[in-house]
Amino acid sequence: MGRPRNVGQTTPIHPAHAAEIKDDSMKCKVIDPGAKVAPRKVRTLIYALLCLGVQSFMSYDGGATPASLDAIQREMNNSWSEVEFGILGAIDKIGMTATSLIWGRVLQHCDSKWLLAGGLLVNVAATSLFGELRNKTSMYCTKFFLGATQSLQGVWATVWAVTMAPPQSVTMWLRPWGGAGG
Repeated sequence: MGRPRNVGQTTPIHPAHAAEIKDDSMKCKVIDPGAKVAPRKVRTLIYALLCLGVQSFMSYDGGATPASLDAIQREMNNSWSEVEFGILGAIDKIGMTATSLIWGRVLQHCDSKWLLAGGLLVNVAATSLFGELRNKTSMYCTKFFLGATQSLQGVWATVWAVTMAPPQSVTMWLRPWGGAGG
């Protein structure tokens, strides 16, 4: 047995192994698979518009609902309790959570363009309908569907960003999700 190595002590690289190390490091070169589909500028535009922009607009009800609670209470003759308002505020998050488990599988088997377009239409219809409803059960169901359509967009956008982001930017592209969504 030789002497124990000191921590931090480096072993010199034998010149014969230097070429082998260089070849290995060249094999590990990062490749951008998204570049095969579209240039980086196009992917960045898609990311900004479809991943962040659509999610932000779909989440509009997240602020509109609390801002309209006084009007809802007034128009429905003070029939809402604090607990019922709490459920109304949470039911879209429950819809997001419950349906996000399904959307990944559905996106694998269906055309994502049609699915996303349908989800966006359902979201617009549910948002419009929610403003007109004066029935608690209907309002709860509408908010659940709003959450379901938001989770479809969220699941798709996350997978798209991971797949299409330049490798050195993946974490940066995923970072805004907390502010953009629900």
